[in-house]
Amino acid sequence: MHLDINHDGFDDFVDYASGPASIPRASNLVQLVVSCSPQRSERSRAAQKYLEDIVVEHAAKLTVLSLRIRALYSAPPMLLLKHLVLITRNPISPECCGSLACLPQLVTIFIEPLTVRDGQQYAVDLRGCVQLQRVCFSTRLPAKYWVPEACSVAVKCTAARLLTDKCSWHEEWRVAELSWDGRFESIEYVDWIDVREAFQGTQQVRFPQLTMLKLDVEQLGTLGDHMVIGSDTFPELQILRVNCKTAYLTFKPSVKLKIFCIYSTWAMRLDVEDQPALCEHMECLFCQGVWSDVAGAPVSIGRGVMNSERYKGSMFRCVMQRYGVLNNCGKPKRMGRVVFPQYVASHDGVGCDCTACHSCLGIAGI
Repeated sequence: MHLDINHDGFDDFVDYASGPASIPRASNLVQLVVSCSPQRSERSRAAQKYLEDIVVEHAAKLTVLSLRIRALYSAPPMLLLKHLVLITRNPISPECCGSLACLPQLVTIFIEPLTVRDGQQYAVDLRGCVQLQRVCFSTRLPAKYWVPEACSVAVKCTAARLLTDKCSWHEEWRVAELSWDGRFESIEYVDWIDVREAFQGTQQVRFPQLTMLKLDVEQLGTLGDHMVIGSDTFPELQILRVNCKTAYLTFKPSVKLKIFCIYSTWAMRLDVEDQPALCEHMECLFCQGVWSDVAGAPVSIGRGVMNSERYKGSMFRCVMQRYGVLNNCGKPKRMGRVVFPQYVASHDGVGCDCTACHSCLGIAGI
């Protein structure tokens, strides 16, 4: 049995939970998904209590639990649970973090506390989850974490602490995927620096194990101080997806990029120090921006990948397109895109790749 409590049906659920409702004990509930926001669900104490009772009653059989709740103070033993999504309105308690370490079949976990209290971050030790393959921390990051050796770590964050606390997030901890959304800078709760400085060559932060980077910001680098890819800052980066107004990037000869997708609405400059080295690993290219910028280095990269003799067949072609849009003054502006291979028809920077959140589990058919 699968139970999905979504946004549209939440009012009916509140009415049911507020009445003489009983927990369905006879049913074989293996998946519980709560997809309405914690801010909304916390308005009803009856609904909160009902959700907690369902989790406790069916803990032994649950394999998928996607829970958006005001608070979860401890997790009952769930020996069969494989996928956990935990989004809480209140901070995660130390008791809850301790109970998360006792999930032996857990494969993926997504943790997102929406608030912190007095600047206190949580710490979580998941080394007891021996089957764990992927953990994703979102919004509020833990002060410390421990995961099994084979587990990869993803971070979806709007907090600049990720960029300023070098001890935790750059040098020591294993971060395989980083998704940064600079549009929500107003919810920052710690001291922070301008996000643009964090990705400039002179002040660029270092992620030695990062393989995927997704950025949604106003600007990357400056004309005189580019963001550098393939150097000591991103030595293992394989996937780079960027949505911005302006971007100034330099690709070093040691670059290992396989997928590069960028959407720029104002200006873009790409300096490639060794084009054959860049094209050697490239598998997917999507560059969209002002045509005068796209017609330079992006076109050369696309042609270099297409002519590298690694790909055969008509589908592996570099496609160049030009189109016009109206700028803020109502005047036409020539835009363009370069795509390889040609079946990559849309901007590949949209969507999520963490493989642990509710959306990713749904795409995977879980």
